[in-house]
Amino acid sequence: MSSIIHIQGLSTKFQTDTVHENLHLRVKTGEILGIVGGSGTGKSVLLSQIALLRRPNAGEVYLFEQATANLSEKALLPIRQRIGVMFQQGALFSSYTVLENICVPLREHTKLSNNLIRELAMLKLKLAGLPDHAAHKMPNELSGGMLKRAAVARALALDPELLLLDEPSAGLDPVGAHALDELMISLNTTLKLTLVLVSHDLDSLWRVTHRVAFLGRKQVLQVADMQTLSQSDDELIQNYFSNPRAHAAQARQL
Repeated sequence: MSSIIHIQGLSTKFQTDTVHENLHLRVKTGEILGIVGGSGTGKSVLLSQIALLRRPNAGEVYLFEQATANLSEKALLPIRQRIGVMFQQGALFSSYTVLENICVPLREHTKLSNNLIRELAMLKLKLAGLPDHAAHKMPNELSGGMLKRAAVARALALDPELLLLDEPSAGLDPVGAHALDELMISLNTTLKLTLVLVSHDLDSLWRVTHRVAFLGRKQVLQVADMQTLSQSDDELIQNYFSNPRAHAAQARQL
């Protein structure tokens, strides 16, 4: 299976603080990969680098088998258009309706008519599991679960091949989190989308992911399915999965 993402020797620094050092990671085309690790291990930073929103200090990020580290902003644009991003807080424009938010990338990156743009935006809204009436609501009128779905709908606007999600179930109740899990599984199976998600939600990681990358000591320590990862010999990984919440999440999947 080909790699939609291939990271080689990536290093990330914030002034004197090194977050990643010689980090390597491959993501297979068509899989759902989770990224986990303790606080401060640079999970969201890594996601932003995959999204081409931040350049690494060293190393290379291959996307769709193309090196990106030395590309100009203009050359990065067509690659970015193949990537959808769902930010943790949704990041919707507060003064636009849900439909208008979904229309933004279509207006910015296509020459389609206004009517066709709105039709496509409604299709994305439905694809994300939102009812038609949600199209005309403002972001502050949405529940937490609906806001997440609206953010997914906007991320899908340009028919990406790769969908990145930062803490997709954060702030949701168990029912809402489970529904979002089902949406991610559906997008992966029906659209053949590759998904990469940063998450602390162990229930979601057990339910949704094919493999999980564990960040620690400034690198990816191990990439494996949750069952294998939970039985790792590495002390950092053992500690992550040895608490009562982690045991309970695992038990619910057995």
